[in-house]
Amino acid sequence: MSAGLEKKGGKKMKMITCAYIRITALTGVICVIILWSNGLRVVQASDNLDPTFGTGGRQIVQIAVQQRDFAKTVAVQRDGKIVVGGELGDFLLDTNVSVLTRLNPDGSLDPGFGNSGVVTNQSQIHMPALVIQPDGKIVTAATTTAVGVNFDFAVIRYNSDGTLDESFGSGGYTANGTGTAQWILLQPDGKIVLVGFIPLFRDGSDFLLARFNADGTPDETFGTNGRVQTSFTSGRFSADQSYSAALQADGKIVTTGISGGFSTLVRYNPNGSIDSDFGLGGSVFIPNLGTVARRIIIQPDGKIVITGGGFVVARFNSNGTSDQSFGNSGKIEGGFGPGNGSAKDITQLPNGQLLVAGSVHYSNPAGTDFMLGLYNPDGTHDPMFGTNGFVISEFAGIEAFSMALDPKGKKAILAGDISEPGGTYVDISVARFLIPRSIR
Repeated sequence: MSAGLEKKGGKKMKMITCAYIRITALTGVICVIILWSNGLRVVQASDNLDPTFGTGGRQIVQIAVQQRDFAKTVAVQRDGKIVVGGELGDFLLDTNVSVLTRLNPDGSLDPGFGNSGVVTNQSQIHMPALVIQPDGKIVTAATTTAVGVNFDFAVIRYNSDGTLDESFGSGGYTANGTGTAQWILLQPDGKIVLVGFIPLFRDGSDFLLARFNADGTPDETFGTNGRVQTSFTSGRFSADQSYSAALQADGKIVTTGISGGFSTLVRYNPNGSIDSDFGLGGSVFIPNLGTVARRIIIQPDGKIVITGGGFVVARFNSNGTSDQSFGNSGKIEGGFGPGNGSAKDITQLPNGQLLVAGSVHYSNPAGTDFMLGLYNPDGTHDPMFGTNGFVISEFAGIEAFSMALDPKGKKAILAGDISEPGGTYVDISVARFLIPRSIR
């Protein structure tokens, strides 16, 4: 079935045919149907989509009928297989079931993983992030149970075939107190750093980090009993929350999040203490960013790059000061045209350019599309990439949450969700984009 022609800005758009994969994970039944045509707001072929992946560069996976199947995190194995983590359920965190699915390099489901390519874990209700160990094991940030008004601050490790790793923690599970996990890091020595925040009485919250040994036991050399809790503001609605982190070459951990309504950077020493040489007493408050920083990377020269909101990208020197040589006085934003942008992930390409992934939201006609933005090392948009430095994959109701590069750095994989007809439910959506040879 082909999507009908629609108009956008008075121009007719191209038609494409999209395959739709529907999976009933609990029964293992797999059937293939054709993607609905009336769910497409506008379809415009993109030269950057990889035609060897899925159908026209996209793959859609439905885990269960009349449920919300949504991806939150993606990583690529050394063999090119793609691991997507997310959740199945409702908007409420404590009603969800975590899901892992693995795709072959061509986008097909990997039958050697879980149940016909899918793993559902009734005991894991939250999977915001994952990393893949060198041995192929999958380590996920997790919540497994509610603890009063909080959740457990947990890590779950899976074997490369999708089964729980019984050698890790207790039956594959470990936790250190309560908190809300948001991000996970794997250190070169195999230790695991969990990043997030802990809700407090009267609606406040603090930054929270925990480190675990490779076997899942708490690392007693980190903070107090393996945990570090940091407060910058106090009182009701203090909202000190860390959303992601990156590891420096010297073992220091830089986190980004929000404090007192402002985007914030905090740097911790390898033992969990605050690095007082960074910013002002270990932290940097960024009142002029204009958005909440959601992702962070450390460049090889030690500079720190963050992104979030309307494709805002900002760079800081290794001491926490703003890098005024980047963009417009340290940051750049927008530039993609109409709509509201939402940046969710960032990576650095081998040539030093920055690739930012997210979505663009339109109000008339309503819709959401995957979007990639490419930035030169000085923070300017690369006009040779797409249109004015942006590539938009126009596919109705689709939103990206995570990005990963293939092992050769030639392709970018975006994972998110796409609306089913009617808009009540969503399914996992994965798209793979080619990075032009002139760039990589």
